[in-house]
Amino acid sequence: MPESVATPPGRLRRNRGSSAARGLPEFKERDDAVTAEADRIEPVVEEAMARQVRNAPELPADHSSPAIPRRMVDASGNEQGQKWLERLAEETASGEVASSFDVVG
Repeated sequence: MPESVATPPGRLRRNRGSSAARGLPEFKERDDAVTAEADRIEPVVEEAMARQVRNAPELPADHSSPAIPRRMVDASGNEQGQKWLERLAEETASGEVASSFDVVG
């Protein structure tokens, strides 16, 4: 099993001994080069991340940011638009090709 370097979100991640290198020897050289590059730039990335200022306020627990089309349809109160978005969501969730986009035909 490959050993992964655990890092906080947004930090440099790499996978030592990837399955591609083990299964396909022709990729070993490339994987070694990627690992060497990651080792080379890691101190620079860590230094830059240490300088990062995180002063954004926390979002409220009930914060919601709906998609723009949903906000527009909800704000307009357009029942046909709401039904269309619901049908599109159902088709997308079921894996169907969204025929809802065929608005011309």
